[in-house]
Amino acid sequence: MTPARLPSGYASASICAVATLYLKPASVGTLEVAISRLIRARCLVSWTAFWAALFCATPCLVLKAESNTGAGKSADYWAVEDLAAREKLPLYQVIPAATPAELTSANGFPKGKTFLTWERSHGDNSGMRYSALRQINRGNVTNLAPAWVYHSHDAGNALECNPIIVRDLMFTPTPGDAVVAVNAATGTELWRFKPEGRPAFRGLIYWPGRGTAKERVMFCAGKYLYALDPKSGQPVAEFGEGGKTLLPGVAERGFGAATAAPVIFQKIIIVAGFEKDVWGFDVATGRLLWTFHTVPQPGEFGADTWDKPESYAANDWAGMALDEQRGIAFITTGGPKPNFNGVRHRGQNLFANCVIALDARTGKRLWHFQEVRHDIWDLDVSAPPSLATITRDARRVDVVAATTKIGNTLLLDRTSGKPIFPFRLRRAPTSDVPGEQTWPYQPDPELPENFSKLEFTAADLTTRTEDAAEYARTVFKSMRTGWFLPCAEGRPTLYFDIDGGAEWTGACVDAATGRLYVTANHIGWAISLFRDDDPPDDPKAPKTPGQKLFEIACASCHGTNRLGIGLYPPLRGLRHRMSEAAVTRQIREGKRRWWIIYSCATARRQRRRLPNVQSIASPATRGSTTKKAIPPTSRRGEHSIALI
Repeated sequence: MTPARLPSGYASASICAVATLYLKPASVGTLEVAISRLIRARCLVSWTAFWAALFCATPCLVLKAESNTGAGKSADYWAVEDLAAREKLPLYQVIPAATPAELTSANGFPKGKTFLTWERSHGDNSGMRYSALRQINRGNVTNLAPAWVYHSHDAGNALECNPIIVRDLMFTPTPGDAVVAVNAATGTELWRFKPEGRPAFRGLIYWPGRGTAKERVMFCAGKYLYALDPKSGQPVAEFGEGGKTLLPGVAERGFGAATAAPVIFQKIIIVAGFEKDVWGFDVATGRLLWTFHTVPQPGEFGADTWDKPESYAANDWAGMALDEQRGIAFITTGGPKPNFNGVRHRGQNLFANCVIALDARTGKRLWHFQEVRHDIWDLDVSAPPSLATITRDARRVDVVAATTKIGNTLLLDRTSGKPIFPFRLRRAPTSDVPGEQTWPYQPDPELPENFSKLEFTAADLTTRTEDAAEYARTVFKSMRTGWFLPCAEGRPTLYFDIDGGAEWTGACVDAATGRLYVTANHIGWAISLFRDDDPPDDPKAPKTPGQKLFEIACASCHGTNRLGIGLYPPLRGLRHRMSEAAVTRQIREGKRRWWIIYSCATARRQRRRLPNVQSIASPATRGSTTKKAIPPTSRRGEHSIALI
């Protein structure tokens, strides 16, 4: 492949829609004067932050538009897709359901006693999150009272890990990046271990030992897989080097090389990489046994579904499950990267957005099922899969279920990977971004019924107050909406489910009834692309008057690199979106009819009365969500703008 550079670089700005806004008229005042001086000083700037008042922008993700073309490819690599050709395709395609003869008969596992313990995050290897204990039930749950409270006496990260119980001990990570053992009867801490990195991000597991190999609690932290003695908290010396073994993947800062809870089959512990790939290790010694590439390498099946594989893509960051009797590990994967812009990774992009079945003994792929093809919307299969047994055609059948961001339940035969119900695909829209080649069909299944939705419509707008509803309708008119509509340059595309559907929390299964329970998130996002081909700043060059004024008046919101901070949009590549005259006009006249401009003191006095200052869901990096209240920006002695 020969590299080709996009004439005008693209980047994306993502904006998380909040519920409502209420903005009132005011004068631009001295702020207009300051920004006008910036324009005259030739510092490219816009006041597009005003229209962002309805939305909460995440930090801008710069997507450098370098891509590859095959040898001999013509210069039309960056041509826009042919809408007319797409519309000639059939409206639907259907993946047939498994026939009765293809269904896998239930083998009676896991047995009932499995559900009396909780030795792996999510309960056991099946990922069902089901307990058969009966001491606490619907009749007495209302009478529960605290027996004890445990304080870790440290702080840092929010916990996303489900603790485990072994005999009378509870094992859990702490916010301060330690792992502790707590007496489950009294709440007393028995030991504490501090690994290198954040431990057990989304899970840990207990292994009872086998032969001469001792029992151990196992988890990933930083770039290592650890094994600790559950009684003492000391590393198991026989495992790896001093109780830890190096993971092959890159240890991403804040996440480590692996985040999902491992599974254990016989003497093999299976770990999924945060950036990509899956590995099998000897659970006793820590020796690496096999590797499965979630982004196929040259010569491997699926390699031809990428024109330029990414180093961070198709990752299993949420979790996995294991059929202990058949020796099958089930993996769910995220999308290709970067998000929102697919010119760097054309093709179907296997094994992104997939449920994958692997032979736990060898790491060999048995089957895969892909939900979204060539994902340019950040719609990972983000929840861990769950095993279940259902009744189909009067037979008990073993299946695997994976709930997704777009509200689908991928219900698949456990050994063949074929869908239990016909899986419908619908013809998808094309993109007008140069060089983008969308996949012609995307998932639109009829069964199982959807528990969330992708398309944002006018019916989803707020009706909390008349003023808020009117403003929301006004801003909504400027958005692009539609089912699997690709992002576009310079105009936001509004849709649900980047943090929607099942997200990473996923589902649980009642083993007795076969019912699946899942939470559903509905968070609207507006995503737009912008060209990022401005020349880089020279840090050694003397600062111009315009740059100095920009750093005083604007950099706290738009960043010294002009890529935007928090809820404020990027200013790089602004000339592609607005002329200098349009920028000046927007500064003088505004882009929206209502603004709020408060002095710092006024904002402090009136903040409690602002209906738009509220707790909102704000997207964080790579899958997690945080909640925060967005206050008015403030700088002592200057005017401030209250934006949500």
